[in-house]
Amino acid sequence: MGEVHGVKSYARIYRYRLDAESLEMLERATDHLFSWQPPLPLDLCLLRPDGEAWLTTIASEDTAYLRLAPEEVAPLMDRTGMDLQRYLRH
Repeated sequence: MGEVHGVKSYARIYRYRLDAESLEMLERATDHLFSWQPPLPLDLCLLRPDGEAWLTTIASEDTAYLRLAPEEVAPLMDRTGMDLQRYLRH
């Protein structure tokens, strides 16, 4: 756990490893991404091994975004059936 200074407040950051057990816990905690609000910790993010966020959420604003490498887009579209091409920034 660490603390990060915000503009006028502190944010407490908790880091956990994402594995089968923690994924199961997340699935039990809520039934959709934007219900991840108090009493649960705020703003769930999933990080790559280098610390870069690939999923970022701001649940209180119903906002989320993905940062995907080009080679990650097609497999995700195949798996979800979503057409993500129209959302890509180049």
